[in-house]
Amino acid sequence: MSNHFGNTRKHVEICTSTNLLAAEWARAGTPEGAVVSTDFQTAGRGRLGRTWDSESSHNLMFSLILRPNIKPEHYGQLVLAAAVAVSDVLSKALAFEVVQIKWPNDILLDGKKVCGMIIETVSGTDALILGIGLNVNQPTFPETLRQKATSLAIFSGKTFDREVLLGWILESLETQLHHLYQKGVSDARRCYLAALAGLGERITLRESKEVIHQGILAGVTEKGHLMVMEKGGIRVFVAGEVSLSDFYATAESPK
Repeated sequence: MSNHFGNTRKHVEICTSTNLLAAEWARAGTPEGAVVSTDFQTAGRGRLGRTWDSESSHNLMFSLILRPNIKPEHYGQLVLAAAVAVSDVLSKALAFEVVQIKWPNDILLDGKKVCGMIIETVSGTDALILGIGLNVNQPTFPETLRQKATSLAIFSGKTFDREVLLGWILESLETQLHHLYQKGVSDARRCYLAALAGLGERITLRESKEVIHQGILAGVTEKGHLMVMEKGGIRVFVAGEVSLSDFYATAESPK
């Protein structure tokens, strides 16, 4: 396999959202593996329409164009593979084995979020956009986020070369996705479950303001959906607000 993720790249100092720029590029026929990166986003987005806040020139923010040769009903498998790819890189960069994945695709260090991802379809095309925000050298966070967010620099006391990290992540993503396309999801799912935060622990899942479920986090399906053991057996959820003992966050898995 020849490495081509990132060979086509557009970097801008400031933009509204790299996902928006990448979607425009995808509509123009830009191939899989093309990357849009930025130093600062004015309207960065996370899952469920949330904003992604980041200090300028400290962190890694980019979007990758994908044109996967898998059926749309299996797009959730891309979430599993991408989360594994990024967590592998962070383990290497930090020489630290305990890098966790929070369902569906946030990366945690000591229970705090260091990386978030979002996958979006591009209407009228066969393309998907994988947007990744990684807190790299940000030295501090607002008081409201300090118990929930961290950066590689805060965690390790070191600064990191963002370009080197980007290269490692793109290489890891290409390897994981190539394996997914060729061999299926079993290996990615196994690695994902090994790093899944809260596996085997009691959680509270809120589907809406009124509907609350409690049970044991039992794993994820091959489509990346959450499995919760309740009194009546295992139930599968596509989206919801998950509360664990060490952190609280909202999650949504691709349909």
